[in-house]
Parts: sequence; structure tokens; C-alpha cells
Amino acid sequence: LWPDMSEYEIKYDTEFKYPDGTTAQVYSAYDKSTVMLHFKWMQEYGIDGAFMQRFVGEVIDNPDGKDHFDKVLASAMDGSDQYQRAIAVMYDLGGYNPARFEKVVADAYASKRKYYLHENGKPLIALWGVGFNPAERGYSNEDIQKLSDKLKEVGYSIMLGVSTYWRAGGGDTYTPGRASLHALIK
Repeated sequence: LWPDMSEYEIKYDTEFKYPDGTTAQVYSAYDKSTVMLHFKWMQEYGIDGAFMQRFVGEVIDNPDGKDHFDKVLASAMDGSDQYQRAIAVMYDLGGYNPARFEKVVADAYASKRKYYLHENGKPLIALWGVGFNPAERGYSNEDIQKLSDKLKEVGYSIMLGVSTYWRAGGGDTYTPGRASLHALIK
């Protein structure tokens, strides 16, 4: 499958060729016109909004990654305003560790824009990657509890993205940490 590129303003050539010999093209979310088109489509097809994912390992201690994700996020905020779609930031905690605590809090981005998603009158931030093995992830449920508490303290509502088997344990859930996971969720 290949994306239909007919509505995109800016297209990038690839090394691939269509059967007729023409060059296959793709889009980039780094280009604002691409993001604006996606928000236009969201409005046209009744999609209420989007979470803009920020990968901790890409935006913290990585100036190039941060610049990239900041530009895409700024375009998405503009798209949210123009096409009246809800928007919120979601941090993927891959790459998080307790040494990055203050940097993640400083990076937390919530806008006073009209369509930024709120919960209980506060801007919403989602944290994804909770409940997994801390030896593999580099952070524990207690570390995320501290981050969540700090984000709430500075004015955010928090939504958690947790491991599949969070309730019963096993599978992808770090079962020895289940009590701390349940405390964090509560």
C-alpha cells in the first residue's frame, strides 16, 4: 500500500517506482502543510482530536529531536485551532529515567489554546509506558508516581497508558510491582 499523495502540497521523492516508471512520493509530518491537511481531514471525517506523542528519549537531552518534535507539535496546535479539533500531549516514557525528571517537567507542554483537551478544568497530559519491568525500562512505578505527582502539582490532569495485564499481572506487566502500579493508577 502507498499513500494517496494527491492532496499534499509538499511531496518527497523516494527511490521506489510505480509500475508506470514514475517516482513514488511520500509526505513528512515535519512539513506544516502536511499536518494542517491531516487536521482538515479529521474535521471532514468527524475525528474529534489527537494526542501528540512526545518520546522522552527523542526530546530530552537531544536538541535535534526536540526541535523536530517541537515543530510538529506547533503545527498540530495550529491545526487544532484552525479545524476545531481537540489536542493533548502524550509522553511515551521510553528513554525516561529519574535523572530526566526535571527536564520532562520543564518540557511539559499544555496550551491555553481553545481546543486543548482538559480534564476537571486542567490541561491533560498522558504518560504512556507504565507497569513494565523497571530493569528493562530504566524507571519504576514509584518514579512515575513522583513524575505524575509533580505534573499534577503544577496544574495538569494525568492520564496513564499502562501495560496490558495491569489488573491481574503476568504477560507484559511487571508482577512484583503490581501493588505500586495499582497505587499509581488509583
